[in-house]
Formats: sequence, C-alpha cells, structure tokens
Amino acid sequence: MRTRTTILFAAVLALAAATARAEGPEAELKKGVYAFEHGDYAEAISTLTAILSPLRLTSEDDIVSARKYLGAAYYFSQKKDEAADEFRKLVILKPDFKLDPFNFPPPLVLFFDGIKAGLSDRLEKPKPPDDKKDLVKETVRIIDRRVEKRSLYVNFIPFGAPQFQNGQRTKGWILFGTEAALAGTNVLSYWMARSFADGRGYVAAESDRAKAGTWATIQMASLTVFGGAVAYGIIDGLANYESEVAAGTENENGR
Repeated sequence: MRTRTTILFAAVLALAAATARAEGPEAELKKGVYAFEHGDYAEAISTLTAILSPLRLTSEDDIVSARKYLGAAYYFSQKKDEAADEFRKLVILKPDFKLDPFNFPPPLVLFFDGIKAGLSDRLEKPKPPDDKKDLVKETVRIIDRRVEKRSLYVNFIPFGAPQFQNGQRTKGWILFGTEAALAGTNVLSYWMARSFADGRGYVAAESDRAKAGTWATIQMASLTVFGGAVAYGIIDGLANYESEVAAGTENENGR
C-alpha cells in the first residue's frame, strides 16, 4: 500500500511538471498579467518572477511586458525599491518605452518617468557605423543649405547686372566699366557736337561743321558699341541663368 501511494504521488508530480512545461513561459506570462489585472499582486509577482529569474522568455516584447507588470505589481505592493529596479531593467532593455497613461494611474506613470529620467545620462545614443558617418554628414550639409531664388528680369538690365546675379563678378565688373565708359562717351560727344551749333541747331563755320561731324560720329559709334555690349550681357546672362541655386555658390572660376 505504501509503495502504491508513493508511486501515485510521483505520477501526480510528473503530470504537474509536464503540464507546466506544456504551458510554457508565455502561458505563465498571461497568468501573471491576469493576476495583476485582478488585483492579486502577490500572485503576479510570484508568477512573473518565475519566468524572469531565470529568464525563460525569448521574445523581447514578452520580456518588456513581464517587467512592466512586475514593476507595477511591486509598486502597488508598496515595494518601491523593487519596482524601481524592474523599471530600470525595462528602460535599459528598451530606452524609448513609455507607460500608457490610459492603462496605468498618473502616480505610477510619474514614478516610471522619474526612473527613466535618472537613467537618461547613462543610456548611450545609437551611433551610425563608421562607413556611414560621411554619408550622414553629407546629408546634413545638403539639408542645411539655403536656396537662393534669382529673377529672370535681371538679365535685361545693363551694366553687368545679369553677371553679378549669376555669380560672375569679374565679367560683371568688365561689362559695368565698359558700358559706363561708352554711355559717358555718348553723352559727352552729344553735347560737344551741340556746342558748335547756334540756338537753331545750325553750324555756320565750315571748320566747326567738321568738328561737329566728328563728335556726332563718335556719338553714334559709342551708342552702337554700347548697344552691342548690352546685348552681349543679356545673352550671356540668359545662357548662365538658373532660377534657384544654393546660397553662397558661384559659377566656375567666377567668370
């Protein structure tokens, strides 16, 4: 009789062990969460601790869930030190984790946030691999560039305005100086030719007519060349025009 009782007891233990193994740690996690949600914090602590120490869970999400509910169970059991320890492990495992304020009361959420804030300096921010650092820097540099919008109508303004807008400062100064000299010559020659005429615009002396004619020729020539320089500036400006460019850049060699 005694032998039969011993055998029966061993069989019961074996069956219980087999049942526990069949359920697995995921089923134990569900039991622990169920116990917590029904206010049985002692049972929740016992069940969740059994699958966390030693660690029997394989999924990161399951580990996070187990530590979350275990920490909360410790908190509501007035075991703040144990709760803080579990929340620290949770934050180290998943630094961006937050307690849902719709599922947990504000005092617990504030307690968790305080634990997380205390660990913020110890948590390392992820760094890009060495072979990607240059790519990251280049991307930041490109994003940081400002875009300068340019007006099409500036290309029709004389005195090198299109070239200055296009970043061709040397060419712009050459056109500015040339066109300014031609414009000044044109105005001067006009008034010089007029100085030999009387109030009615008539030049009486033969020698004065020759001089007036020379100045008139200079006036027309300077006007013609001035028009050509302006036309060149417009054509060159349109040929190198870009509606948008990165601020601070110039055309190659500043031409």
